[in-house]
Formats: sequence, C-alpha cells, structure tokens
Amino acid sequence: MNGRVDEDDLRLVFRTSPLLTEATKLIVESDDGISVSDIARRLHKKPPTVHRALGRLQTLSLVSLTRKGRTVVYQILPTKKDVVKRILSHVYYPTKSFVIGELARPPPNVRVTENAKVVGVSFGHTIDILYEYSGSGRKEPTKVALDVMSSLTMEDTLYQIGKFLDAGEGLDGYVLVVVEDGPSRESFSFLERFLNGMVDHMIPVTAVFVERKDPLKGIKQARDVAVENLREMRAFKRAALREVARRKQ
Repeated sequence: MNGRVDEDDLRLVFRTSPLLTEATKLIVESDDGISVSDIARRLHKKPPTVHRALGRLQTLSLVSLTRKGRTVVYQILPTKKDVVKRILSHVYYPTKSFVIGELARPPPNVRVTENAKVVGVSFGHTIDILYEYSGSGRKEPTKVALDVMSSLTMEDTLYQIGKFLDAGEGLDGYVLVVVEDGPSRESFSFLERFLNGMVDHMIPVTAVFVERKDPLKGIKQARDVAVENLREMRAFKRAALREVARRKQ
C-alpha cells in the first residue's frame, strides 16, 4: 500500500465514495477513536449505512477496531495515517448532509428543528435547520433559519434569494451556509455582493462559506451567527415590549 499504484487505487476508492471519505476523515481527526454511532450522528446517516461503508476500510487494512466497554471504536492504523491524510487532502469535500448534521447539534437553550416548515408571504417553504428560542413566558419564539447550499449556479442563487424574501416575513434572521462541494470562493463572493446590494433586508441575512480543508470552522461560524441573531432579536423584542408597556401606563 506504500507503493505509488496502491495509493492511486486508494485515491480512486475514496473519490468515488463521499460517505467513506467523510467517515474516514472523522476517524483520522479522532485521537481516541470513534464509534459507528458517533460517525452516523455526525454525518446525519443511519448506523447500518455507515457500518457498511466502514467495512471497506477493514478490507483495505486501514483501520483497527478496539472495544471500549460495550462500544467498538475505529482508529486509523499508525502506519497508514500519513497516506490516508495525504489522500484526504486531495479528495475530501464536506457534504450537505454532514453540514446539516453538525448544525443540528443544538446550542444551549436553543431548540433545533430539521426540515422545518415555514409559511411565507406567498408560499410554504422547507428550511434545512431552524433555531428557536423561547424565553420564559414568551408566546412567540425568536426564529433564525439556516439553509445549506451545495450548488451556486445563478438559478440556485436567485431561487434562494426569492425564498429568503418570501419566507423572511415570519423569521428573525437567515443564514445561507454554502458548502465547498462544487461552489468556489468566487461564486460565493458573488452571493455576498448580491446580498450586500439588497439594502432593504427585512431581517439580518448572512452568507457563510464552509471550506473543505476546515469545515468545522465554517460550521461554527454559521452557528455563531445564527445564535447572535437570536440574541440580538430577543433583546430588540424585549425592548419593544417594554416600550409598549411604558406607553400604556
């Protein structure tokens, strides 16, 4: 496997299986090993699906399996870690499913809904991730939508902008999360300029780029932006309610 031909063969195996590539990356990044159930949760997949994919790693003699209590964890063999890292640096791209799975891990005090239904001005919409916060005694929660995009053609961009404009009526913030799995930094910059040119935002709208080399950094940024939107709108609504109460006195 240390030969050039073997490495090329491995590169082809990973390139043709995004799930195997993402699962392997999580194993590489886990110092103490990681279980099938943890990988499945992180990748937003069912454990049996992940287990079947990981069987290829065993066939290729790339991993060791260690039992920790009742849990079996996977680790990349030390002698194979360098070649696996080298291959992943060329073929790995975060998938939309992985990004959604990471965003669905709820921040403190925030309720998370996947595939949330939102009624817009003219149409009904499905939002990939909806963050909601309901303070004590609040009837209407503060809501921020996160939509994940893995394609950024002009048609995709215009569709998403139209969705934001229609659905934003019932939201308090909107985050467009663009995954580097086809979209380039240049196409993302166009989206940013497009959004910046929309001077009359009904609500805060932000675009975040999730880069292939460090997807967790972009995912954290998207989560932080959404939570900050929640925090700012909560404060704004509380101030508005206090002002209404003051005027009634």
